[in-house]
Amino acid sequence: MKIYSFLTVSTFFFGSAALALSQSVVSPNDFLISQGPVGSAGPFHGSQGISSGDLTFQWLLPKSDFADVPVGSELTSIGFRPQHFNLTPPTNTVSIAKWNLQLSSSPRTISTLSTTFASNIGLDVVTVRSGPLEIQAGSLPITTFPGPNAFFDIPFTTFYKYTGGDLLVTLRHTSHEFSQGEITVDADRVSNGRGNSVGRSGFNAVQGSVGYYNFPATKFTYVVPEPSGLVLIVYLTLSALVFPIQGRRRHALTVHTT
Repeated sequence: MKIYSFLTVSTFFFGSAALALSQSVVSPNDFLISQGPVGSAGPFHGSQGISSGDLTFQWLLPKSDFADVPVGSELTSIGFRPQHFNLTPPTNTVSIAKWNLQLSSSPRTISTLSTTFASNIGLDVVTVRSGPLEIQAGSLPITTFPGPNAFFDIPFTTFYKYTGGDLLVTLRHTSHEFSQGEITVDADRVSNGRGNSVGRSGFNAVQGSVGYYNFPATKFTYVVPEPSGLVLIVYLTLSALVFPIQGRRRHALTVHTT
């Protein structure tokens, strides 16, 4: 009973602390409050029955956009928002059979991104999610121009620990049928030099073309790790509060029954 009480208190405390430390970052940074100049079909590329919409797509984001993300933070989700020039957001659920996402550092720079996908991926690569993805109707609303639209967040099943430097996103997804037009997300031009991309049709493509699509405005949610010293202090404080009380209760009970 004593251990259960302590775990209950500590779980509540640490759970609250973790939630309080959950933050987000948008790359490019200035797209947090403004929309991008162009769109990108890369994240949710589909087809209208003419050709396959399967796609392999990479984009590299600069370390300067992650200056406020502490090294060691765990990235927990990714987000995209519809571009204002989408004619009509989906009114039906969009189902993508495979939407596999990896995060990693990169041995390449934004200006030297390779046309070979594997050559761009760092040794710390993590598959943060895989399998089907559903975009429910109403998940990509269009707000009043010129304000940016809301982000559609996709949670990870495995977190990625950010170790600093540029961040590479590698996405392989199958096609989906659309009837209202391609889903384009807010993006920046590759020609602006703030990011770069490589892409090619096909789920298992090996090589692609640089600048295949504009690189998306990308939101990441992250959790800052708890400092070990703080954890120790909280543990000792809770122990001092809980265990002496239990001891006094046992002592009082013994005196009463004697």
